[in-house]
Amino acid sequence: MSSLHLLPRDVDVKRLKAELATQVVVGIRDIVCRMVANSIRAGSTWSARLQRHEISVLVRARDGEAYIAVVAESFIDPNFLAVVLRAVPGVDSADWLEEPGGAMGIQPGFGQIVRSAIIPTEYQAKIVEQYGVGTER
Repeated sequence: MSSLHLLPRDVDVKRLKAELATQVVVGIRDIVCRMVANSIRAGSTWSARLQRHEISVLVRARDGEAYIAVVAESFIDPNFLAVVLRAVPGVDSADWLEEPGGAMGIQPGFGQIVRSAIIPTEYQAKIVEQYGVGTER
């Protein structure tokens, strides 16, 4: 009797790839949100190495509005950057501005991309409440 019917098929491999991609996106979202929450609380830049990229986040609050700058360094895959930018709650993908001259005191270096946006007030507290538990860098 053959056990070939028990081996993974194309559909199984595709399902596994989809599940792994989803886990990566959820993990990136969690890390980015924790950096945003910590930056809101501390008022300083927070960085993390995600895959082969260095990502830094700086949030500055002024008159109730919070401005966020995201710096991506290394060879940036546009799909990866899109996942990072979509991870910030309350900020639509169309709200992000390219900042080739820098933003909030951040001057982009060689191989860096800077994007900025405004985080709506109602999302600031939610981000800190949900993700601001740890303070590790």
